[in-house]
Amino acid sequence: MILDFRGPAWFFGTDIAIQVLGLVISLIIAYYGYKLYKITSKKLDLYFSIAFFLLGLEFIIYILVIPAVFIYYNYFPTLQPGILLTIARSLNFIYMFAISLAYIFLILVYSGIEKKNVIALISSLILALTLYSYITRSYFGFNLTSTLLTGFIVFHTYRNYLAKKTKNAFLVLLTFVLLTFSHFILAYAFYTNIQLAFLPGHISQFLGFASLLIMLIRVKYGRKKK
Repeated sequence: MILDFRGPAWFFGTDIAIQVLGLVISLIIAYYGYKLYKITSKKLDLYFSIAFFLLGLEFIIYILVIPAVFIYYNYFPTLQPGILLTIARSLNFIYMFAISLAYIFLILVYSGIEKKNVIALISSLILALTLYSYITRSYFGFNLTSTLLTGFIVFHTYRNYLAKKTKNAFLVLLTFVLLTFSHFILAYAFYTNIQLAFLPGHISQFLGFASLLIMLIRVKYGRKKK
């Protein structure tokens, strides 16, 4: 997916800046999740931490590959990439699987699914779709699948919000609404080949992570006040 990224210089710079901020936030969220796991020893807290670590890995790969893609297509378009292309494709593969695995963990966190055979079936289907998207280079399909996955999480976080009606529950819901919108916009960008649509997609992703970070900060400092 990231190998097909194109756009003007300002666009690359702006998008990389957004991705760096997203990386910082995702790693902070992963850290908070791991600290919570050390306190509660609950597997779901560990899954939450792993999910955002994987999303952080996705940001790292994006930040590394995109400048290389920009330099290659703008300054060395006739140069044979050789082994560098193989490395880039391998990173692209890890990029896609990191996102899919992250959403599998988040589905486990928010859906309450506990049966191992159901978890295995869902995980196998998601990873099979990801592998198919990678092999066929159907990045529209990959983002559409991700839209459905995050939409599934939205359903469960919305039910949670209706039950609790708290600001923190709303922030969690907002996080996944924004992530769903982000993947929908990215799917649209690949389907229509409108490259500038990447920017609102990534801004939406960043705002989603920021919303969840605000929620975690509220929880942390709320406990201290008590």
